[in-house]
Amino acid sequence: MKVKDYAADHIFSFLCLAVSGLLVFALLWLIETPIVFIFFVESILLTSFVCAFLYDYWRRRNYYNQLWKILDRLEEKTLIGEILVRADFLDGQILDEILRRCNKYQNDRLADAEQNSQEYREYLDSWVHEIKTPIAAARLIIENHKNSATMRIDDELRRIDGFVESRLPIIQSTKPPPAGRRK
Repeated sequence: MKVKDYAADHIFSFLCLAVSGLLVFALLWLIETPIVFIFFVESILLTSFVCAFLYDYWRRRNYYNQLWKILDRLEEKTLIGEILVRADFLDGQILDEILRRCNKYQNDRLADAEQNSQEYREYLDSWVHEIKTPIAAARLIIENHKNSATMRIDDELRRIDGFVESRLPIIQSTKPPPAGRRK
């Protein structure tokens, strides 16, 4: 965050300062206050505003720079809400809460997707094992009743079994690692 950008964002504050400074100057001039005292009052107002402006800029810049550094170092960006340093200004605290809620939502969705994927893998695994039973039973029937028709059926069963067998390694390779070995 640059001072120039921060100042441009607070242009209304500068306009309010200028208007209030002119009003104070005019009021003090109308009551015939010595010019030295008027400049003294104006310099106090300006110094107070500039100090408050710079302090606010400094703490926000530190917070947002720290936020960028954390984000750059994170491999899993969805965890940023979990490791944020609490801001000491209101809009930073609002941003913290928004990020935390968004991250929780995203992490919940990831957990749901993982759960759905796990259920689907289990379904496919069960289906593959269930389909192998009728294939084996049909093969036994063919072995006991060999003829040209059953031999063609046997060829088709071998093709089906090949498709089922080719699916089995895919199902097994998509299984998540054991709980202790997760990254």
